[in-house]
Amino acid sequence: MSKLVFLDLDGTIIDHGSNSIPESTKVAIDKARANGHIISLATGRPPFLISKVLSDDLHFDAIITANGRYVVYKEEVLRKSEIDKETVNHFIEEMAMHSIDVALLSIDDYYMVKRTDDTWEKFTDFFHLEEPNLKPEKTDFKDVLQMVMFEENHENLDLFRSHYPHLEFNISCPYGVDINTVGGMKEVGADTIRKHLNYDVKDTIAIGDGYNDISMIEHVGTGVAMGNACQPLKEAATFVTASVDDDGIYKAFEKLGLI
Repeated sequence: MSKLVFLDLDGTIIDHGSNSIPESTKVAIDKARANGHIISLATGRPPFLISKVLSDDLHFDAIITANGRYVVYKEEVLRKSEIDKETVNHFIEEMAMHSIDVALLSIDDYYMVKRTDDTWEKFTDFFHLEEPNLKPEKTDFKDVLQMVMFEENHENLDLFRSHYPHLEFNISCPYGVDINTVGGMKEVGADTIRKHLNYDVKDTIAIGDGYNDISMIEHVGTGVAMGNACQPLKEAATFVTASVDDDGIYKAFEKLGLI
């Protein structure tokens, strides 16, 4: 029976210790697809920040980006949820009052309108991302799928959540918070693909390592945590596989009977 599999990117497919993708992971994905299983990427990154990954000998049937806000199956866009321009503008202005920098992410761009401190650099180094463009003249904030708030202590997060109940805030790393339209996380994208392909929930699998994977792990038939996953995700998972640098994906695929 064919399975529908959702794979996180950072810390699951990409080993940030070596900033590389284990060969065993590429082999596992190709073998599973050859066996008739549907493999989908499910990342918090927007489309603009996965292009280099997709060109690195990785092949997916579907792609969930921006924490479920942009979903594509075989080049067909199934879902697109943007943050309205007024909200973006108001949010940037409020963050400026707190000396917090913000990055804006769309399908084809990743930029900031100002830089106050070096937290954005720490975020960039953590995920080995390219540097966001600096566009101080930018005022037309259209097509924004996601914002990233660069803040280390997250002490005002509850306050900001109360100011923007129509937005979803999710800590992605010690230096940043992903911000999307309200209404769930990656599981929304997973559900979009599952319903499009008429899969039963029991035939869905998700593998991840971070806090933004928890709801997806809990939402599918079988949830798998990487050995390097955060503790809450391990507790929510059906089982824990090996770490990303110890062939975790390949070993999970073997245990699940995908390869």
